[in-house]
Amino acid sequence: MTEVDLYDYLLKMKDRDFIITFEDGDQYYVTDIDFCFNIGLDGRRDDEPLDVSFDDCIDRSRRREQAIAEGRLKTPGVSWTSSHPSMPIAMTYSVRDIRSIWDCDKHYHVYERHRPA
Repeated sequence: MTEVDLYDYLLKMKDRDFIITFEDGDQYYVTDIDFCFNIGLDGRRDDEPLDVSFDDCIDRSRRREQAIAEGRLKTPGVSWTSSHPSMPIAMTYSVRDIRSIWDCDKHYHVYERHRPA
């Protein structure tokens, strides 16, 4: 499945009981993901970002912990509060960052990224 096809699939299924697992191990329900794509001048999507709030992570967010440990400048894609002390609050993922999609109703993976052997 191409990245565009996967993003389109998620857009169609955004109200389903799916769990998205990203490469960093963080998991989010698809209903908690903000699909905030941009339309270019040619009428096509320029990108396919997936924005999530760390507070919506199913377990403790590994990416949030990494951001706290490494700091703002070493954690691309992480959004921070403007208050002091600044804290990480959200992450922008790409479709390329999706490791798997689990269908909670049917109890199987509807998508798993295959890694080369």
